[in-house]
Amino acid sequence: MADKKAREPEHKDRDQSQPQEGAPRLPDGQAPQQPDEGPARQAVVLGADQYDQSAIERSAPEPSGEQPPEEDLDPSLALDRDQYDQNAIRRDGIQRPDVPEPEDALGRTAALKRDQYSQSDINQPSAETASTMARRNEPTTRSRGNQKPDAETAFTRMPTVDRTEESVLIVQEPSVRVLIGDRGGPAPVRRVEGKEPPAEEASTPEPATRVNQAPVANADRGEGRADSQFEIDVLANDTDANTDDGPANFTLDRVAIISVDGDVETGRGQANIVNNQLQFVPGEDFDALAEGEKATVVVRYTMSDRFGGSSESSVTLTITGSNDAPFVSQAIASAADADDASYTIDLLSHAGDLDTSDTLSVQDVSVQLVSGDSSGIRISGNQMAVDPSAYAYLENNEQAVIEYRFTVEDDKGGTVDQVATITMTGTNDIPVAAADVGNASENQVLMLDVLANDTDADAEDHYGTLNLDRAEIVDSNGDSLTGQGSVTIANRQLRFEPGTDFDYLATGETATVTVRYEISDRAGATSEATATITVTGTNDDPVATADIATGHENQILTIDVLANDTDVDHNDAPSNFSLDSVQIVDGDGNPLSGQGTVSVVNNQLQFVPGSDFDNLASGESTTVTVRYVMSDNKGAESTSTATITVTGTNDDPVASADTATGHENQILTIDVLANDTDVDHNDGPSNFSLDSVQIVDGDGNPLNGQGTVSVVNNQLQFVPGSDIDSLANAESTTVTVRYVMSDNEGAESTSTATITVTGTNDAPVASADTHTGHENETLTIDVLANDTDVDHNDGPSNFSLDSVQIVDGDGNPLTGQGTVSVVNNQLQFVPGSDFDSLANGESTTVTVRYVMSDDEGATSESTATITVTGTNDAPVASADTHTGHENETLTIDVLANDTDVDHNDGPSNYSLDSVQIVDGDGNPLTGQGTVSVVNNQLQFVPGSDFDSLANGESTTVTVRYVMSDNEGAESTATVTITITGTNDKPTAAVESISATEDGAAVTGNFGATDAD
Repeated sequence: MADKKAREPEHKDRDQSQPQEGAPRLPDGQAPQQPDEGPARQAVVLGADQYDQSAIERSAPEPSGEQPPEEDLDPSLALDRDQYDQNAIRRDGIQRPDVPEPEDALGRTAALKRDQYSQSDINQPSAETASTMARRNEPTTRSRGNQKPDAETAFTRMPTVDRTEESVLIVQEPSVRVLIGDRGGPAPVRRVEGKEPPAEEASTPEPATRVNQAPVANADRGEGRADSQFEIDVLANDTDANTDDGPANFTLDRVAIISVDGDVETGRGQANIVNNQLQFVPGEDFDALAEGEKATVVVRYTMSDRFGGSSESSVTLTITGSNDAPFVSQAIASAADADDASYTIDLLSHAGDLDTSDTLSVQDVSVQLVSGDSSGIRISGNQMAVDPSAYAYLENNEQAVIEYRFTVEDDKGGTVDQVATITMTGTNDIPVAAADVGNASENQVLMLDVLANDTDADAEDHYGTLNLDRAEIVDSNGDSLTGQGSVTIANRQLRFEPGTDFDYLATGETATVTVRYEISDRAGATSEATATITVTGTNDDPVATADIATGHENQILTIDVLANDTDVDHNDAPSNFSLDSVQIVDGDGNPLSGQGTVSVVNNQLQFVPGSDFDNLASGESTTVTVRYVMSDNKGAESTSTATITVTGTNDDPVASADTATGHENQILTIDVLANDTDVDHNDGPSNFSLDSVQIVDGDGNPLNGQGTVSVVNNQLQFVPGSDIDSLANAESTTVTVRYVMSDNEGAESTSTATITVTGTNDAPVASADTHTGHENETLTIDVLANDTDVDHNDGPSNFSLDSVQIVDGDGNPLTGQGTVSVVNNQLQFVPGSDFDSLANGESTTVTVRYVMSDDEGATSESTATITVTGTNDAPVASADTHTGHENETLTIDVLANDTDVDHNDGPSNYSLDSVQIVDGDGNPLTGQGTVSVVNNQLQFVPGSDFDSLANGESTTVTVRYVMSDNEGAESTATVTITITGTNDKPTAAVESISATEDGAAVTGNFGATDAD
């Protein structure tokens, strides 16, 4: 803005034109852009003596005499009687002698006055050969801001044209003649054919009329206090180029508070217009400013002169803060009980100050006792410390009320009164229960006077007035606990009964019991403490428990009779019991012999039957009673018995080996028990049982893959299954079966049965095959390679491929899917051309049924599934022809007639890879237009290469192109384009001539060419 202001003319006698309202204002020094075409143009008129055609670009009105429409005329060339248009004449730096111009104004347009001139360049030389002159009394298109009264005045200075350079007139003498129209603007111009301007275009001066200039609003500054409104005459320093306009007749139109970004802002006071001045009302928006603290506010204002010309500027206001007194939101009140903890009160907690930077303090403190005293209250600075314990003397619910009055003052002297009221309430003192201890043995009842050492600060509360309210046994966490005896209250004392809960304690071992109890004073205040009772253990007798055991007639038994004996003392257990004595006794407890023997071995009872029970039959039994004495590690004893049941045993049978023979698929049933024996006379094959059978190897280990065996009707059944199928015809092998048999008492014996198996021929098994190949690939497939035969000496090496045939899904013969044959005992598949239609990567399957046989003539049938995958076939590019005119750009879809045998390839997925103009031998050729690929099509641009063709004359252009399918396979063809010539316009050479008014006639030559 500063630069713009500096460039404005400062001469009082120069009125700067203002653009019409709503019209764009051009930057200083910039000429308006001229229209490209149109018959109506304006011009600056050169003096009557001479002019230069190359310096003038404005066309005259239409020959009809009608004036061009106003919007077609250029108002930038209007020159008023007393002013100029900045956009019409560009200043070259000649300064007026009497008034110096600022240096930065060089290059701008300058005013042309009656008594001055300036060198000027005339915007944009015309390409026309005729000159133009202004005609008076014709309407102008001058903007309304530049209009003059209805008068026509011509200003003429007659210089000599020195020279022209790039359409700029360089003059040494006053040289510009300007016509002023009847409305104060320039007269429109028309074309004239001679150098003499029409005589009727002379003008006589007309009186000037006033042209309003916009006022200039200048920035202002002002200041005021935050607590009062103030006014500023922002118009006082505003100016207007019109000497008859000034602050006295300016109007202040609009005011608005704005931010640094120029946006309207709220919360920063209020701006009003009062008596044509700016009134600023701070309101409460600046209360936060401390005394002397400052803030700035920017107010944008718009003003106008009496003719409606307006201007905008801003006022920067400095607001100085004033002190605001502090305030309090509520009085301070605090209440506490005499037994509460000490605390502090912030005396400024309910005080504040609108001036955020002010510091508050407490002053002039005075105390008023409503009741009680202030012994527990201390004030330091802004803090009040309260010690409720100073009021312990208060009776229960008795109160002391202390009131403090003080002043809250800010650091600028502003004050406000405040009150703090402290209320203290007395409470009852609780009794103090003290911990107790007691001792008892594991079965002893204990009475404990736990109140004896408990106290109460209240003098009237003492041992005789305290009550034992409740008691319970607790764990270390204070939770109720059972299994630790029991507690009750008896005669204001604690009664503890261990019961049997501590019998587990060893002699001298101790355990502690925690009893939590609660006491209360007369007022019901309670207190808790604990009594710790130490319980000491005594020794308890062990308990010997009766035992039972069983054994066979010849079996030695070792019995841990102490294992189930017990002792309530937790450190007494079988591990530290002693087996002191053992003895076999009868039913009356008397010693007994002939029933085996007993002894203590490793602190256990050992029973040896000897031969005393050999008379027992199998399963027959008898019992033996053994009395024993045991003791704990303290010597306490206990007696019990062990009852032993002795059972007779059976004698084992004897299993004998067996043999058998059969074919590889023959099921055999063998009576292996028939030759087995038993020494027991009542045991024989009729009551033997075949319990289990298992095929084993030579080492007796279980063996698989040799058939299966099972027990069927108490006999061995052998099923070879397919496990022996590997045997060749007449080949044999042996299978060993281990079996277990028993007598009717369950006594067992084990033996084996050896089975000889002879082989027979098995048919081979043809297995399905799969294979893959390309659409034209001949495949040789060894379909026998995966065929099998359970006979171990039969395999692919001695198999025969007997027949092959292509079939459909139902097994029916199929043609058109290639051919198959047997070549060197293998399947040969020849696709031929049956699969050429497959696209690249596309596949189909062919099923071939084949029959094969082993060397014994047994046959098998299966299939081979062949997957045939298509390969990409190259596309076929076909030649194209096209026609066009010499300057016609052609777009040719050369791919449209190209083909590809792959069914999924076609023009839609072809790519046009390259194009090139070539001669008849296929060599690259230039000067025949240009070709390129645009949107996958050939684009041919003739350019000017065929302009030489006469109208209707033709020539051909050959374009070689390369295209490819979506797999990249390529093909090449050509496009023949016939170009037909059209008539080209001749071109007239641009010439210029100069002539001097009243001088000799001039002539010139005008040349022309034609592309045809």
